[in-house]
Amino acid sequence: MSNKTLTNQTNTGVSNYVSPIRGNAAAQADFSALKPTNVRTYPNGTTVGTLPNGSTVNLHPSKSLGGVPTLEIFDPIARIRIKIRY
Repeated sequence: MSNKTLTNQTNTGVSNYVSPIRGNAAAQADFSALKPTNVRTYPNGTTVGTLPNGSTVNLHPSKSLGGVPTLEIFDPIARIRIKIRY
């Protein structure tokens, strides 16, 4: 997160960031760096995994949101959602 820029934070617990490095490869590299377990990929291209703290991480391919891949981390206990656009 150190090189990501916060673009918007909502009162519903969603923090939106943008990555200075763009594209699917950068998003996939960040997803892999989190070392999720129980990784599965769905037919629509979304990849989902579980982080050690119980959070869920998912990677939406570039076909979502007008061509921008998105990495999303959701903490179900704190109800915090972080979205990083690439």
